[in-house]
Amino acid sequence: KNKSNRFRMTSQKDLDKKTVESMIRLYCKHQLKTEELPEKYQELIHYANQRLDHCSWGKEKPPCKDCPHHCYAPEQRREIRKIMRWAGPRMLFWSPKAAFRHLIQVLYTRTSRRFKHGARTGR
Repeated sequence: KNKSNRFRMTSQKDLDKKTVESMIRLYCKHQLKTEELPEKYQELIHYANQRLDHCSWGKEKPPCKDCPHHCYAPEQRREIRKIMRWAGPRMLFWSPKAAFRHLIQVLYTRTSRRFKHGARTGR
């Protein structure tokens, strides 16, 4: 393994892609009781990756649930919400780094948006 690749930074979009895939795999394994990913869920991973690749927010990307512009089609949005609602809390046990990273992203986005728009709390 090349040592220089070990310290390469991973983009936020790549981390989000890994997290979504992990959540879908966790859901399929424990809710659907299958090790093999059904085609429907493979397509959902592909769809989510495409949405992330074409996200216009760039480095300012908020978590999808907090985004003012929902780019998912209604059917895929319902499906991913169902999966995330089930897998989200379980990620603390199955992938604590991803869960913690997501929590930091949510808190950072909400805090920075509050101060950007001058809406400080506590006043």
